[in-house]
Amino acid sequence: MTVSSRPAARHRRPVRTRTPLALIGDPVGGGASTGVRRSAVIAVSSGLLVTMGLPVIASPALAADAPDATASQAAAGSGVSAPAKAQVSFALTSLTTVDAGQYRQDEQVSAGDRAAVAERASRASARFAAAQETRAASARSATTAGAEAPDETPDGGGSDSDPAPTPTVAPAGTSVIDVAKRYTGIKYRFGGTTPAGFDCSGFVRYVYAQVGVDLPRTASSQATAGTRVSASEARAGDIVSFTGKGGIYHNGIYLGNGKMIDSPRTGKSIDVRDVWSSSVVFTRVA
Repeated sequence: MTVSSRPAARHRRPVRTRTPLALIGDPVGGGASTGVRRSAVIAVSSGLLVTMGLPVIASPALAADAPDATASQAAAGSGVSAPAKAQVSFALTSLTTVDAGQYRQDEQVSAGDRAAVAERASRASARFAAAQETRAASARSATTAGAEAPDETPDGGGSDSDPAPTPTVAPAGTSVIDVAKRYTGIKYRFGGTTPAGFDCSGFVRYVYAQVGVDLPRTASSQATAGTRVSASEARAGDIVSFTGKGGIYHNGIYLGNGKMIDSPRTGKSIDVRDVWSSSVVFTRVA
């Protein structure tokens, strides 16, 4: 009888199922040194950036045949240790996504907000500066008005004992106003009666002398040297005299329409200016 022997059947070696996690776990679990993978960054084709946090993985510090290793032995390794054949698992501890397009848009919006705030601040600053300039202009106007008013020195600083000036007589037909304006710009001088410097009454007397009118030296005397007229009747060429607690303290030559020409005070010059007070009297001498 022929006995045939069948070769023993061969069984295929069990094949471990390959998964993406296994592909990652193999090199990690089979590494020769202790290692820790804490995170991974994956670029997704949609434009998102994905960050995953991964926990610790195995170390071959403990032999496969020492499953009962003590905690002290584990602590001796670097980091957390586990048997080399221990199952490796990954846990997703955090997932953060950022849309790059949205991020850029948010940045643009923020920049726009900052520009708008800066623009509002600039406009507010401009309004504040304009208000300050208006207040400063008002203060300057008040100071200027006060500076034009002469000191309240009775009789304008002159004396009736001063000699009469001897100016050149103006041609016939020359008005008091024409003569007075020739001296515009001459500085005030206390007690002055000549073009080297005039006080108020010295100027009025010198001008009228050139049209043939001899006036007293002081402002109070000049106010009574002619005919008193009302403000409504006053006309160019009349003497306008300012009154205060000490009597008449200043005068000038009226030009009409609320204007006058005078020599006001120290530091000022002869010029046309407003009649700044209502406490005045008018005297007609020519």
